Amino acid sequence: MIIPFKYRMDVPISNSLAGKLSNYAQDMQTDEESIILEALTMYLESEPCQLIHTPRITAGLRPRK
Repeated sequence: MIIPFKYRMDVPISNSLAGKLSNYAQDMQTDEESIILEALTMYLESEPCQLIHTPRITAGLRPRK
């Protein structure tokens, strides 16, 4: 999944989770920060077993312009 905002997530994400996040973003019409927080929450709640095999999980925020 590509998140087309000013954020970069180095986290593997399933198609199922990408769909849930897409629906959340469309339904809520919310700001970028909330979408990213929801994505991380969904990832941790629905796919915790992958954390064992993922040595690096990062989320970065570029400065606002």
